[in-house]
Amino acid sequence: MKIPKKKELLRLQVKYRTDKKMGEALGGVPAHLVAYWRKKKKIPDCDLPKYSQKQVKVLWETYGSDKQAAAQLGITPAAFYKWRQKYGIKERPRQLKLSHLQLNLFPESALLSAGLGQTLIEKLASRKLERKGVLSGEIYELEPGLIILSSDWDKLLADSQALGLKRVKRPDRVWAKLPGWGSAPNGSFQLLQSAQEFLRKNQVKNIISAKEGYCLQVLWEKSALPPLGLVLGTDKTVTATGFLGCWGKRLESSEIIQVLESGKVKLEIPATVKITMQGKLNPAIFASDIYSYLTHQIDTLLLPDRLLEFSGEVVSSLSLPQRMALALMWAQTPVGGIIFSVDQTTRKYYLSRAKKSVPLLEGDEQAAYVEKLEFDLSHLEPQVSSGPPAGRLVSVRQQKKKHVSKIVLGAGLHGRLEELEVAARVLSKRKVHPEIQLVVVPGSRQVMLSALRKGYLRTLLEAGAILCDPGLENWEELFFTPGPVLTTCFLNSNHPEIFQPQDLLFVNPATAAASALKGEITDPRDYL
Repeated sequence: MKIPKKKELLRLQVKYRTDKKMGEALGGVPAHLVAYWRKKKKIPDCDLPKYSQKQVKVLWETYGSDKQAAAQLGITPAAFYKWRQKYGIKERPRQLKLSHLQLNLFPESALLSAGLGQTLIEKLASRKLERKGVLSGEIYELEPGLIILSSDWDKLLADSQALGLKRVKRPDRVWAKLPGWGSAPNGSFQLLQSAQEFLRKNQVKNIISAKEGYCLQVLWEKSALPPLGLVLGTDKTVTATGFLGCWGKRLESSEIIQVLESGKVKLEIPATVKITMQGKLNPAIFASDIYSYLTHQIDTLLLPDRLLEFSGEVVSSLSLPQRMALALMWAQTPVGGIIFSVDQTTRKYYLSRAKKSVPLLEGDEQAAYVEKLEFDLSHLEPQVSSGPPAGRLVSVRQQKKKHVSKIVLGAGLHGRLEELEVAARVLSKRKVHPEIQLVVVPGSRQVMLSALRKGYLRTLLEAGAILCDPGLENWEELFFTPGPVLTTCFLNSNHPEIFQPQDLLFVNPATAAASALKGEITDPRDYL
């Protein structure tokens, strides 16, 4: 008899809970033998009920019928009745709902099940746990597919020593972005040495140097993001992994240390705000325009600790780099997470790069969302947004003719290949205005090499642009200049030292390139 591995036993325990049922699933193995295997592999008894009180209560109040509620969990009506009795849920729901009625008005038609429905994050958690009925607000124990160590290295190293980290359980699932040699205290050579020693000691071999570029960009290029998996990290940009249908969650360094050692984490499934974007975008519209417009339309009181689920016709039309850009911008706000529906574009990426097949996924219309917001972006124009504290937003037509002294293309988590491509298209066989300084910062070394092969960098340099290192560490210094500055780099109140009395305007890459030609804010639609 082949003894199952620990991972298989854990999977069966989550699904079946008891040793008896686990044995039956293994082909008739006695319960005492399953218990013996568990103890040898140090797997404790299951301490969580298969269905929580909240799950049972919500289903009962929704359907008012053991049969209908049981169908949602894939169990018998008698079994659901027992779960109700266990939690003391005996009274009929006081408020009558349409789903409580069983009216055979059309007997020849197969009535659709009035399912409760799930949000996208609930579906992902259900896939991860291999169980039905996962609900927002419940806490589940999950195994991360990727852990990113990319910031707060000084605190991370101090916490690992204070908590006595013995070993990293799954070093193959850890990627680390090393601190740089910058002038900042957390970029010192001593910190770099300490980080390298920590990674060697814990056998972490997936390492990104500071000169390779921005962490998420490099991880995407290396196909390191787990298909529809859970991604944990020390930096808030980890939530932007949702552009590929992952669930990104930022944790404190002390929490990350515990996850590194145990290989598991207990997380609450977040409540979701669904944002549906419809319409056909103008070719001159980019992720930055969408972000600027949405942040001026959505009540920010809805956002703290909420997960934003993006779907709709516009999402389907966006390329993966533009989805990443949009997710990274939202990651700088106090949201609880960002996730995009999994469509054919996402599937093709996983098939071609990660060699994995994933299902098409999006939240159900009847799911319990905190709020549903729908926007038609068909008539959206290129936007010009000023930085805080003003936060003013106007279309490029209203801001035309405004003089600028410097333009920054890329930097601060931006500078993808698409951005360099559109800038090169606008500047091809043209020259940057003599009074304008156009600075280009590619997002990664790979972006720079690709742009070099495709001729984009040559076009930009011939036009008069200044090229910086990929993923420039001290990019904030680019903005310490008098006069209005135009940038494709999204900045917020986390960068108060940058926001001096001068104007700082946020635009898309096409607007930035077009404005570099005239020395003033220019509508890019004249050049595309």
